[in-house]
Amino acid sequence: MNNPKKKKLPVRSNERAATAKLKAEYKSIMENTAPSTTRSDEILLEDCDDVSQELSNETISAPFKTTSISFSLSQDLRRLLIGEKNRFIPAWLHQGFCFRPTTDKHVPYGFIQHEGGPCGALAVVQAAVFRAAQQRSDFFSSFRDESIRKSLLVDALSSLLWSIGGGRSVTLVVGSLSSTPQHVDIDFTSLYTISISSKKRLVDAIYRYLSDFMSPKGLGALLFILSAVLSRGLSSIQSDMAFSQPLIVEYNYCSQELVNLLLTGEAVSHTHNGAKMLGKSGVNDKTFLRGISSPSSIGFVTLLEAMEYVSVGSYFKEPSFPVWVVFSESHYSVLFHPSSSLPFSLPPSSSSSPLSLF
Repeated sequence: MNNPKKKKLPVRSNERAATAKLKAEYKSIMENTAPSTTRSDEILLEDCDDVSQELSNETISAPFKTTSISFSLSQDLRRLLIGEKNRFIPAWLHQGFCFRPTTDKHVPYGFIQHEGGPCGALAVVQAAVFRAAQQRSDFFSSFRDESIRKSLLVDALSSLLWSIGGGRSVTLVVGSLSSTPQHVDIDFTSLYTISISSKKRLVDAIYRYLSDFMSPKGLGALLFILSAVLSRGLSSIQSDMAFSQPLIVEYNYCSQELVNLLLTGEAVSHTHNGAKMLGKSGVNDKTFLRGISSPSSIGFVTLLEAMEYVSVGSYFKEPSFPVWVVFSESHYSVLFHPSSSLPFSLPPSSSSSPLSLF
């Protein structure tokens, strides 16, 4: 028999049991060995028999080339996230996107937060999950099905990151840390990046590495933040920000800049519409305050506006979908409606709100 052209098929380490089915149809399976600075999640199939009709109907994506984060980039990421003096606390090192049990009688749709700190990242992704679920007719019952919950999470992560990457490319960060002791100066060199240039490939990659994001005490929240930062670009983020400060601030909360980055793709420091100019007509006296540049699909409101500390514009208050990230003095939560058709102007005489807060 003539040897056909070699084909490469991806496989995750925790999926090797699935290759038993392939072995029955192919004569030999060999794993590629990647260089020390890269990781290639694939198997090499040689001397193939004809593929069965069942396998030929399956869609098998191309492998993903993963590259280790360099020590220099690790240091730059650490400075941007937590500054020179602060250290990561366990809350950020043991927080994945883990749903409550499907049997939960009240909120099977909600993520479980273990400790204070990462609530900003969790709230943004939770809001994006609700946005995806609003497209379904069975909003609440969808969260009783684990496979549907996973697909909603993949939709949420991929949509957010693709928007942050400007609809052109995304740098996805995956993996685990070599060690996570208490209050340690974290080194990201044990993590890997994947460069992705299409939305479909991004969805495939997140599905492939979904366990990295969903592990209850894993790095899911931090991996998402790192992916967002690298997809926007460190220099672009620094140019976006009006103030020189870390993205993770006092009490390990997400800064407004980080929340804006996750929601809009730009790490601006303000929440009003567009740019505001302060100062007189002289060029040297002008100061521009950059706000939200276009209407957001997910909204944002904050108690700080009632205290007159900030001004939130209509781009955040009137999002494309009826879901808002809500910030109080010390916590982020999500306000939502199960239907995407909720009108923004509710009758003043409404005795009860159709919105839910989680």
